[in-house]
Amino acid sequence: MPPAIWAARAVAVRFTRPAPPGISERYRPARSVAPGEAFRVGGQLTALPRATIDLLDPAGRVTDSATPEANGHFTLTGTARAAGTTAFTLRVRDGQRVVEQAAVPLLVSDSAAPRLLILAAAPGPEVKYLRRWATDAGFTVTTQMSAGGGIALGDPAIAINGATLRRFDLAIVDDRSWAAQRGVLTGAAREGLGLVLRPSGPIDGATRAQWRALGFGIGGGDFAPIALPKVAAPALSSTRLGIGSTDAPVDIATPDDLLPDVSRLPLAPAAQAPTLLQDASDASLAQWRAIGTGRIALFAGVDSYALTLTGHRALHNDWWNALLRTVIRPASGVQQSGLIGWANERLTLCGLPAPTPVERPDGRRSTLLPVQGCAAFWPDSAGWHRTGTGQSFYIYPAQALPAMRAARDRAAMLALRPPTANDRAGGSAPGPSWPFALAWLIASALLWLLERSRRGRQSAM
Repeated sequence: MPPAIWAARAVAVRFTRPAPPGISERYRPARSVAPGEAFRVGGQLTALPRATIDLLDPAGRVTDSATPEANGHFTLTGTARAAGTTAFTLRVRDGQRVVEQAAVPLLVSDSAAPRLLILAAAPGPEVKYLRRWATDAGFTVTTQMSAGGGIALGDPAIAINGATLRRFDLAIVDDRSWAAQRGVLTGAAREGLGLVLRPSGPIDGATRAQWRALGFGIGGGDFAPIALPKVAAPALSSTRLGIGSTDAPVDIATPDDLLPDVSRLPLAPAAQAPTLLQDASDASLAQWRAIGTGRIALFAGVDSYALTLTGHRALHNDWWNALLRTVIRPASGVQQSGLIGWANERLTLCGLPAPTPVERPDGRRSTLLPVQGCAAFWPDSAGWHRTGTGQSFYIYPAQALPAMRAARDRAAMLALRPPTANDRAGGSAPGPSWPFALAWLIASALLWLLERSRRGRQSAM
């Protein structure tokens, strides 16, 4: 009898019916997001090929909607609002029937306003709208522009040196400002400053070579138009953008054939600089790389401000949010735990250096006693929990997400399966052993015959 059968005789076996169709996997942001920042949530559906997945904000409004791919995977986008712990909702519909709903817990961290420096060699609409967007997004913005003849525009002039740049978390620099301050900007990036380079128009050969030397895959061709996605449905655009403003209302309706004139530098794949942004045709729009303790990104787009005037303000927000949040100077902050747990089930919390209190949603507290940094916790209620170390995690109701729960249990059961011969051989089945035994027998017989023969005895003498 196989060892697995003998092991199963010593435990109680209970049959559980297969989980109904629904969400079998879900991926949410592993870190906290800032107010106004876009985030992505994804997952996989099981046995629902024609379903529709909606992402609802905390007010119950649909902020994004999609259909799953052939393998069931889906990705949706939402926008965080006020700081604190909140929960969006995933809703799975099969036609008009709601199959399943699940919370998407989100930690929105309202940290100190990041300090942004915008350097431009000349004033223009790109700088104007970029400053306006950054201010609305919660950045503390300082702008330095040159009008020629030694005249500076923008905020009060500052000296661009290492000591000054240490006071900033980010800098957005156009190609001509880069040429004038290349050494000090590179040194500041090595010390942690987040740096975003952008072309203001056609760039010269020297700047092109310098940006290539940083690891970016700049091609030698001319500017090409950016392929833009179709304008989202008015209801979804209104939900994502919020209230809006007088000069940029959210209810603006733009036909798909009235697209802004936004172009880009050609970017080729680069080994040192992975792609950060792509347009609707999958062409690379931005690349980034680490340098010292900081990061540098190259945004290939030109005149991205036109997006805000033609119904693509959400895309403009997403692009610049992704750029700045990727390269921002590293800072310590509260991180959202990637734990997924259910009420009345054991959960393991790690990274606890000492006895740590846990606060439940109703305010009750328990103290965890870790062993080698980990402790067991049995939550008895659903909702947000918080540890004394600043770690926040969400517990689902006991009956929520049955398909995901079944997939988790199945993976845990397969992990207990003893390795087979195929596993040990890397998946390849071993061949028969009798040819090796026959070869050994023949070789032994030949050696014995040689030893007993006359030639063998003469050699021994």
